[in-house]
Amino acid sequence: MKTWIYNESLLIYIWQLQRFDTNELQTTEGQKIIIQNKGFRNNDAGPDFENVRLIIDDTNWIGTIEIHWFSSDWYLHQHEDNPSFNNVILHVVFEEDKIIYNQNGNRIPCLELKNRIHPDILNRTSNLNPNNWIPCEKLISSVNDFTKTLWLERLVIERLENKTKIIHSILLENNWNWEEGFYILLCKYLGGPINSEPFETLAKQTPFSILLKNKDDQFVLESILFGQSGLLISDKNDEYIQKLTNEYQYQSNKFKLKPIQKHLWKFLRLRPANFPTLRIAELAALIRKNGTIFRKVIECEDFKSLYQLFSITLSPYWDNHYVFGENSKTIVKKLGKSEINTLIINTIIPFLYFYAKQKNDDKLMTKAFEWLNQLPVEKNQIISKWKDLGFINKSASESQALIQLYKNYCMKQKCLECSIGHSIINPTINY
Repeated sequence: MKTWIYNESLLIYIWQLQRFDTNELQTTEGQKIIIQNKGFRNNDAGPDFENVRLIIDDTNWIGTIEIHWFSSDWYLHQHEDNPSFNNVILHVVFEEDKIIYNQNGNRIPCLELKNRIHPDILNRTSNLNPNNWIPCEKLISSVNDFTKTLWLERLVIERLENKTKIIHSILLENNWNWEEGFYILLCKYLGGPINSEPFETLAKQTPFSILLKNKDDQFVLESILFGQSGLLISDKNDEYIQKLTNEYQYQSNKFKLKPIQKHLWKFLRLRPANFPTLRIAELAALIRKNGTIFRKVIECEDFKSLYQLFSITLSPYWDNHYVFGENSKTIVKKLGKSEINTLIINTIIPFLYFYAKQKNDDKLMTKAFEWLNQLPVEKNQIISKWKDLGFINKSASESQALIQLYKNYCMKQKCLECSIGHSIINPTINY
């Protein structure tokens, strides 16, 4: 009976590693099989392995192989109508429940593996439970620390590489202007998960070069950013709104600016400290303090000086406001430590990593990893669950690796592509 993991991906994994009994191989018709080359995995449309070299009953064959759990899956997947499958020289299946013919009416040789896979592999695979938080939740304690450590070190790089895909796309759109690209990425994460898209749209609609021309005047910066956000459109009787509106009218005419739609912003179910109005005011303060922010990041010699970039002072109006026109208890607003850490993890380190990679700058590359290792462990539900499973993290580097592991492997049930899953599923077996 086929279960969640007992499918062709398991058989592909087994074929790729040749983890089955290869002694006296025969087709289901009794023809002798010698595997000269197992071929290479085809990740595009078409048969599963290409450039396979076999000898079947003293005849040399070069072609492709297709892998299914049941041979009848050939018809379920409608391969009989696809000419790219006419070059299949062997059908590898767990069980042959139906004889298969190609478009030319020729029977395709079939290799059945159900009695050639070691029971330990099938038993271990069946013990992976997709209903648990992670499939290997009950088995992961059996994996040695060395395997876990090596895998997590690789996943840190993989996560950074994934993040740089966004950076690369942003830079391509902006003719590889590093400061403009960094500003857009900073806005994207300053908005948090709820307002990431409108913040990114705001950044793309408001060129950084215009903000730099006004970097010495925080009021003008706020007028441009709030005007561009559409949030100055208000029925509140507020003197500060009117002043910002008047200034924005001048700046928008001067630079031919067009605002985004106000309705894009979300306030519902957000803590007041995360309201987009406050985040935009923080952005204005960051630009006022640093100007070309990414250049300042590169110049930072240590982690302390990096933190200083985010030590900002907002306009006095925001001491007793979270939104326009509504007074609140007076509190001097600033970016909290957790918010700064989040920006460093999601913006500064990936951007610095990508910049160092493009410039072949080993010093900056080392700096990016050192900063990631100096950041404290992130606090979220994913990391808490990993802690329950015995993963004691010491830095954001490790927590980023565990987030990558959970989101890109465990959630997608890619146990066969995971070193931890591989260690559980694939014990040392002598055939």
